Amino acid sequence: MFLGGCGQDLTPHHKGSSPTETFREESVSPQYSEHLLCTLRNETNQWQHMYRLSFDDLVGEFVGGQGGRISTLQSTAMQVSPSRVAMAFEAESSSLQDDLELRPFRVHLHRQTLVYQWFWVQADKAFIPAAPQLSGKCVLLDAESF
Repeated sequence: MFLGGCGQDLTPHHKGSSPTETFREESVSPQYSEHLLCTLRNETNQWQHMYRLSFDDLVGEFVGGQGGRISTLQSTAMQVSPSRVAMAFEAESSSLQDDLELRPFRVHLHRQTLVYQWFWVQADKAFIPAAPQLSGKCVLLDAESF
């Protein structure tokens, strides 16, 4: 008679690693250490956006909208320098409400002055220099190294 131990998926356990630990490692989300609230203003609109940043994972999260519904997006590209943080965000259109569609955009957050710049862009041209379409200011809600 032979006895062997198997996990829930009927595969042998590896020493020091349970199926729960493996799942936890695979589904770990970024640990955001920087939280900013940013405001854009022009003649007709005022928008407020929140950003959560992880400099360790080079990931940023956007919470806000473009004059329509509130959405949460994760950055598709992030660049960090001593003077600024630049992030690009792609957005998918909503077939149900095309008038509320989020367009691809990028932002620059200036680290010393907290100036906030917004650029409408094509996703494949995320970091090509251009003049910002909107500008504003941010406040730090929680930050470790911004």
